[in-house]
Amino acid sequence: MLNNIDRELLLTNKDLDYTSKDNQYLGGFFGSDSTDYVELYIYDVNDNLLETAIVDPEDYYLTTEKGGVKLNTGTILRKLGYDRGKFKVTYNFFRKLGGSYETVLVNDEGQVYDGDFHIVGNKIFSGPVSNPGEELFVKEYKYLTHEISPSRTEVRIIPQNIRDEKYVRDFFKLAARTRKVRSDGSGDSFIQFVGQNPLSKKIEFVNNTSVFEDQMVGGSIRIPNVFVSDIIVPPTPLTGDDIGTKSFEVINEQDIFQASFFLEDILSGTEKQNNLGVFGDKKFAIIYQAFKSITDADNISEIQVGSETILPNNGVNFVGNGRTLNDIRNLSDRKFNPIYLDWGNSDSGGAVIDFASNSFLRADVAVTYTWDITGYDQDGDNFNRLQPKFDFQNNDIGGNIEIVDVDDESYASVSSSNPLRGSVTITPSSEQQDEDRTERQGGKIRIKLWGKGLHFGIRLTIDENIGNDSSTLHLPAIVETH
Repeated sequence: MLNNIDRELLLTNKDLDYTSKDNQYLGGFFGSDSTDYVELYIYDVNDNLLETAIVDPEDYYLTTEKGGVKLNTGTILRKLGYDRGKFKVTYNFFRKLGGSYETVLVNDEGQVYDGDFHIVGNKIFSGPVSNPGEELFVKEYKYLTHEISPSRTEVRIIPQNIRDEKYVRDFFKLAARTRKVRSDGSGDSFIQFVGQNPLSKKIEFVNNTSVFEDQMVGGSIRIPNVFVSDIIVPPTPLTGDDIGTKSFEVINEQDIFQASFFLEDILSGTEKQNNLGVFGDKKFAIIYQAFKSITDADNISEIQVGSETILPNNGVNFVGNGRTLNDIRNLSDRKFNPIYLDWGNSDSGGAVIDFASNSFLRADVAVTYTWDITGYDQDGDNFNRLQPKFDFQNNDIGGNIEIVDVDDESYASVSSSNPLRGSVTITPSSEQQDEDRTERQGGKIRIKLWGKGLHFGIRLTIDENIGNDSSTLHLPAIVETH
């Protein structure tokens, strides 16, 4: 939505003094920014649109004589093939804030491709003709108009499925009212006081590659920790090896996007020691390392746990002849250290437990958490797939798992199509969002267990709603009831 100052400018058509402190945020005259460009519309004498184009920067220049832009219209038209005739020309002067008039090539996952390519028929493929790669698709490098308000004073835009860091970052910046420029003391960001005078009030970048921009006029300079006498070296940044070890979600700068979860709390029911005489690992560290790279579609021939290779039915037991994650009915206590719970009794419903996400996220943005409960109910020597306790009309259908509705925005609600699936979307508030925030509370799910002999797992899928990306982690048979 336009702010009041910009709206007034559009409605009153006033001339601007770009040197004024109040107008510095606009970034100066046209041509002073590298993202400025000129758009051209060509019409015939009857006002029929013939062509649109982007003007070559070589064909215009800034002039201080009349305070504007000098365009070589004749040259521009001839370059476009208009050698004779009468035409009407309209110029638009733009500054790119997000997206571009350009096009890009992407694969079917939305990743931008900038290598060699070739065309076969009406299709585009990466690589040379002699060794064709994946099919590519042309996308306009811009955002889509999703909705316009009835008053036509607001517009909602959404990104396309383009997995490009600059594309996504520019989208985030469109909604930002302020921008932080930070010196971390290294490279081009190094800032220092000028001169030998200890009372100097002038600061500058140490080289010429970074400067204070016009848009910064009227802003503020903040010098943190000005009275610090000792410097403590911060801990080593979190890496992929830390996934699953925390009790919170990590917002990282390592471009790591990975689903992970842990057993946060046992609200009712008693935790028991497993056959090793120890309590199970609520962070599922060994199970995570063993199954993190396996998807539901994979046929499992072996599982690597540290230096040990585990073969099917030798620490990992399957139902029937299937060899996928969904076919696993039990994990060895010695090799995997799963959780044991006393399920309680049929009157109270037994154990109630909470799972929480401790995933790694690239940014503090809206994330949708989808939890699926998988596994089996052991009845003697028979293993049957888990069934929900209640149907959608809350009728008791004799199953053994219930997703509990919790009056808390961070907890998942049961799906309208699958009683063993719950989902929740968490959108950080403006008060919560902070460039320096490195951790946050993730999505949760509360599960009630209605039987013994349960061997169940959890499949968590996290969807980054703005970045069009997702990550799934399926850990089978992590909890047993006895």
